[in-house]
Amino acid sequence: MTQLRVIVILFSGILYFLNSAHSQQALSKQEKREQKMQKKRDRLPNIEFIESNFSFALKYKAQTALWRIKDKVGNAQTVNYIPNLLGTAGGQISIKGVAISYLHKLPVSDPKQIKYGNTEYQVLNLGIQTRIIGLSFYYSRYKGFYLDKPDRYDSTWTVGDNFPSRTDLEVSSIGFKTNFLFNKSFSMKAAFTQTERQKKSAGTFMLEFGDNFMAIESDSSLIPASERIGFGSFSNLSGGIFNTFFGAAGIGFSLVKGNFNFTPIILLGVGVQAQFYSTNTDDKVDFKIPLYFRYRNSIGINGDIVFIRLIYSVEYNSVPFKVARMEMYYMSAEMCLGFRL
Repeated sequence: MTQLRVIVILFSGILYFLNSAHSQQALSKQEKREQKMQKKRDRLPNIEFIESNFSFALKYKAQTALWRIKDKVGNAQTVNYIPNLLGTAGGQISIKGVAISYLHKLPVSDPKQIKYGNTEYQVLNLGIQTRIIGLSFYYSRYKGFYLDKPDRYDSTWTVGDNFPSRTDLEVSSIGFKTNFLFNKSFSMKAAFTQTERQKKSAGTFMLEFGDNFMAIESDSSLIPASERIGFGSFSNLSGGIFNTFFGAAGIGFSLVKGNFNFTPIILLGVGVQAQFYSTNTDDKVDFKIPLYFRYRNSIGINGDIVFIRLIYSVEYNSVPFKVARMEMYYMSAEMCLGFRL
């Protein structure tokens, strides 16, 4: 009986010791985590960090593009090609900071496909934004465009007619962008992902660098027959390969009032572009200095439970030639409604 008591006491002591050690270890981890967070708060007094174990959000993104070919001399009408897109919708789930999202391409109705033609497209984005540096990679492919304002090139076209479409026209881009911020009181995350809050209004100077590789393919000339005389030696332009390394400078400013923010970002720069394309006469290799412009704007309310944001963006790229210029505009509007639990 005495031996049994000794065993019970010894076993109870071991359990108590293990439980105490585990509790102290858990407390130690919690204390270390809290100390780490406090250091971040002290280092970044204008940033409020949001700790959430679970959140989900509903998203809708409308996007379009405008591809324009202009005659610099003014002898021909500007040619505008537009893809027939409706947008994407889906959601995102985040568990302890790890997010999984899915956006589904919304189908274009049959009447609109008949009127504007069909566009096949893929858009992929992957990125990360830290306090000072951001890095993103992207890929896009659009195949199938319709010719905007066809009455410019065909006097017999009327408003009720279907738009001329180019199912053979394909534009693909792949590249990366990296940005550098110069004020730690300004938060890109607070404005564009709402994973933290900016306590007071603040702005920053920023730099952006990147590289864009673009390929344009089609079966015949991109210039409508009625305008080919005006484009001269470029009248038979059907595509090419263009690689641009660019640098841009700009500013971002976040106007904050409580949980509300209004955050515009403007970047303007130039690039060095290598061009490989064919004209009426021969194959061309050239180097140009194109302009680059990007504007983003976020309007949001970031509450403890509910968060809402609207993000609008437009990006301008160009391919300058001697007598003509191609311009690419990419535009999108994203709406998000989310909840934290």
